[in-house]
Amino acid sequence: TNGKGSVVYYLEQGLQFSGNTGSWTGPHVFDYAERFHINTRMADHKDIVKIYRQVLVPYQEKFIRRFPGESLSFAEMGILLSLHLFEQYNVKWGMMEVGAGGRYTPLMALDMKACILTNIGNDHPKTLGTETWQRALEKAGIARPGVPFFTSAREPALAYVRKTAEAEGA
Repeated sequence: TNGKGSVVYYLEQGLQFSGNTGSWTGPHVFDYAERFHINTRMADHKDIVKIYRQVLVPYQEKFIRRFPGESLSFAEMGILLSLHLFEQYNVKWGMMEVGAGGRYTPLMALDMKACILTNIGNDHPKTLGTETWQRALEKAGIARPGVPFFTSAREPALAYVRKTAEAEGA
């Protein structure tokens, strides 16, 4: 709907010529493995299951013991799984698609070489706000100090995106 997956796909196609690539996108249509790509190909089910069983399940169990009543979210589990796949395949260029928002995504814990905001639509009004400026601020929240920030947002959202990126030093 907003082009995030397409941008990831095109980046993978180009960057594969300068090193191993990996991506994590969503949603999947038929198969959970659709979310994970290594060198432009869907990740192997065996690798996903192995990482899930050997790494994520034990981690989730420890997390739940440490924080009773809490658990890692579906997105957090996907991010961790993709990072382990990236490590396993010596990925040089990892691309991670932010879900609905931006500012509070768990991906903010990762170092980034660049951030891309495709556009600001009328999506997710219940979580991102009903006004354009609200959605723009939430999505532009991916901006990082000193990190290149690219967008195809248009006015009136672009003004809010620009102010947010400038305030972050992106």
